[in-house]
Amino acid sequence: MNYGHALRFGLHLPSDADCGPGRLAELAGLAEQWGLDLLVVPAGTAGDDLEPSTVAAWIAAATVSLGLVLEARPDTLHPAMLARAVAGLDRLTEGRVELALRAGPSAAASGTADSVAALGEAIAVVRELWNVLDRGLGRFTGRFHRLAGAEKAAPAHDVPITVHGQDQDLLRLVGLRADEWSTGCDAATLTQGNRAVDEAARGAGRDPREIRRRVTIRGGFGRRTGRFTGTAADWVNDLLPLVVEHGVGTIVLDTEERDVAAGFASEVAPALRAAVDAVLPRGWSDARVRRSAVRARRRPGIDYEGVPPEMAEVIEPGDPAYARLRSGYLRGGAPGIILRAATNEQVIQALAFARRHPGVALSRRSAGHGVSGRSTNDGRIVIDVSLMNAIEVLDRKTRRVRIGPGARWAEVAAALEPYGWALSSGDYGGVGVGGLATAGGIGYLARGHGLTIDRLRADARVGIGAALEAFDRLGAGPLRQRAQRVQDLTGEPGRRGSSDTRAMNRLTAQEQRVAQLAAEQLTNREIGVQLRISHRTVGHHLGNVFAKLGINTRTELSHLHAGREPP
Repeated sequence: MNYGHALRFGLHLPSDADCGPGRLAELAGLAEQWGLDLLVVPAGTAGDDLEPSTVAAWIAAATVSLGLVLEARPDTLHPAMLARAVAGLDRLTEGRVELALRAGPSAAASGTADSVAALGEAIAVVRELWNVLDRGLGRFTGRFHRLAGAEKAAPAHDVPITVHGQDQDLLRLVGLRADEWSTGCDAATLTQGNRAVDEAARGAGRDPREIRRRVTIRGGFGRRTGRFTGTAADWVNDLLPLVVEHGVGTIVLDTEERDVAAGFASEVAPALRAAVDAVLPRGWSDARVRRSAVRARRRPGIDYEGVPPEMAEVIEPGDPAYARLRSGYLRGGAPGIILRAATNEQVIQALAFARRHPGVALSRRSAGHGVSGRSTNDGRIVIDVSLMNAIEVLDRKTRRVRIGPGARWAEVAAALEPYGWALSSGDYGGVGVGGLATAGGIGYLARGHGLTIDRLRADARVGIGAALEAFDRLGAGPLRQRAQRVQDLTGEPGRRGSSDTRAMNRLTAQEQRVAQLAAEQLTNREIGVQLRISHRTVGHHLGNVFAKLGINTRTELSHLHAGREPP
């Protein structure tokens, strides 16, 4: 039995009182250096003064990508306070935190129904405070815990909740509400526990694959004396059945010996991954399983299971990030799905997905600042390119800059400031590049330097040329005219034409308009009246035209426009 979870490997920090924050942070740095996926910060023992969330904060500052599993006992800390602490830490670490809950000492000893019910209520309180999808204050009333209107606290991502234990009541709780089950490495316990967890999950309308299985092991290298001893190959042979036959997806090593931890990370982990890939079918861990709570919020008419797997991020109405991305700057929205693209190829995939939904409206968003509200919708598809926000100086001599459509103008200004450059753009730094540039672009510099689109050379030029040829073959006249207008605005040379035509196409759209009127022998003032710009601005544009075309007079410009050789 395998639940399709990609393998994760972690280290359990020591919980003894003699292990100070400095040593814990050092161990965390080593774990990240070794390539481990996560670090379990224990709830501690009686008398310890190392509070887990404080220790996790220390470790977070000393690491960059290491996942942090914060263990806690709700009987020692009110779940509302725990929820806020975890949410804050998750935001500080940009989504690296998980929460692992253990029943209180009395519950661990007796396994009473009341202790499990209290733990279940604690999970409900935590999730209620994290649920920012439903507006309003957090409220919950139970036998053991109560919220009478508490401010919610959103974490940076959907924080998984792990429950540890083997009691039947705890296993049912895992199936009902947890995201991961933590236990020992006994095969019989795993078999019985998986059965109980799966039955409870199905009874609650959940897919058992939503729930990870985690084991904690101890061992050493050297002479073979039992399981998880001997060589790295011996460890792999011991662990392989747990993964393949019992669906274990997370393996945590509990040790205080650095050599053992290093060997586990550098030898056992990669060898076990290779062994599992060799045994299980190709793509065994590629399936994307959404939580039942997320699926319950899906909107009709959208093929959620057919979303391109290449997308950088897919946001559904049940995802925590939905609350942040559902609306634009001025307009509220409730889209059915948000496809976030980070590359041109992902944009193509997103458009292909939208094309398969002819009856579902599509909205495009760069920064969502538009007044019209067209960057969001209700129950439809949104393609969000805000992740495509790179700003790159290509050529300092010609002042060519590549700007991603998801960048904002404040970011562009900051990137160009060291060069002493400026660009006609929006009047507010939060405006997105993509929307403003393609819609024209009026800003403080527009009177002197034209619209933003006058300076645009879009990466879509190759695609536009291909579209022109396709529309020609299909005889789609109106579509071809629209594509031709876009090509003209971007200044892309046509696929056919003289060298003079190609030279003219090197001009910006505003320069082409000025050049055309100048070729008709209009004066600078007459051109300025028609284009509603000053005659000085006309002179500036004409200077650029002459320099780009390698000419010196209006007569030469007239000959070029007429397709004749200059005199």
